[in-house]
Amino acid sequence: EQIHFLDVFLTYCLLKDSAPMDWQEQTRSTENLDTVVNQGREQGLMLNFNNEQRSLESWGDEIFSQLSDVAQWMDTAYDVDYYSNTIKRMATWIHDPALTYSGRYVEQLKASGLDNGHFALSLAQKYKQSHETASYTEFSKSWLEQQAAESYQAQKAIEQADKQSFTAFLDTYFRVC
Repeated sequence: EQIHFLDVFLTYCLLKDSAPMDWQEQTRSTENLDTVVNQGREQGLMLNFNNEQRSLESWGDEIFSQLSDVAQWMDTAYDVDYYSNTIKRMATWIHDPALTYSGRYVEQLKASGLDNGHFALSLAQKYKQSHETASYTEFSKSWLEQQAAESYQAQKAIEQADKQSFTAFLDTYFRVC
């Protein structure tokens, strides 16, 4: 899920126009970051957006609406639905910070009765145990070379069977996206 979000978010960042930042805008951006880091779970939190106050929820809703568009394009391109599902689920976090990873962490911390350092250490030990006991697959060099050769042969077969011009491909691609 986190990888799906990052795929959508990074694609969004690539496609989104952004004006150059002067020092004043950089200062506002840094102040917004500090505010969200330190107070981001507070309801009604206000941020500085182009020298006007704007709620974190409103700004977040706008961004997630745009992320949703990108996710739908990606779902269509890859014939899947997990990009949109991920964005839809994470969009709810804007209005309920308890659903975020940090919110869940804080709830677990409170329930544990431990201080943050001891709780983090207990989680680290739990994760270490989990990884030490998990089975894993070891791939040999020959197996990886075989996979690469098969992949190359499959690629060649696809390319030889493809009769569409590059221009036609681009037309189709941009019609879908």
